[in-house]
Amino acid sequence: MAIEKLSGVDCMKCAWLGLTVFSISLAAPLAAFSDTETCPGFVRGASTQPDIDRTYAARAVSIMAAGLKNDARALSALVSPNAQFTVWHGDAAYSPRDGRKRLGGVGGGIQFAHHVNPDRFQIVTIQSGPISVAPVKCEWSVNVLFLDQRHDAGISIAFKFVDGLLVEATGHQTVLYQGDVP
Repeated sequence: MAIEKLSGVDCMKCAWLGLTVFSISLAAPLAAFSDTETCPGFVRGASTQPDIDRTYAARAVSIMAAGLKNDARALSALVSPNAQFTVWHGDAAYSPRDGRKRLGGVGGGIQFAHHVNPDRFQIVTIQSGPISVAPVKCEWSVNVLFLDQRHDAGISIAFKFVDGLLVEATGHQTVLYQGDVP
């Protein structure tokens, strides 16, 4: 098979150049996570969505546990100083407060955990194939359902992390129904 010249340029060289540029464009986002410590839960080429969900769900549970224990030191390693917390109970919202001022960060995390007051949690992850995840930014969101002592009600909370730190937690009060399929 003959390789033709197009406008005086060897087509084989064009193909190799195109392939090289394409390969570099795919590799660039991965280079951002060459150091796994900068983005907890992400191991280049080996992290799947369920793995990362479990990592960040464990962080969320650790945040709630530290808040219930009033452990400001542990929270300071997991929560951004500007983190915001909200729980919706129907159409009414609760946010941690210091007087009239909305309280975020570690203090907000402590009040938030005491407001939710969970004793159990549940997470649901998608069972994906062996597809590794390598986002361009170190950001991840995970939903965790925290149950109260009755176990038929709880608060489903969406936790948003940036660079491994919690930046936002927004929850909605839930009631759980279950039964057998007839």
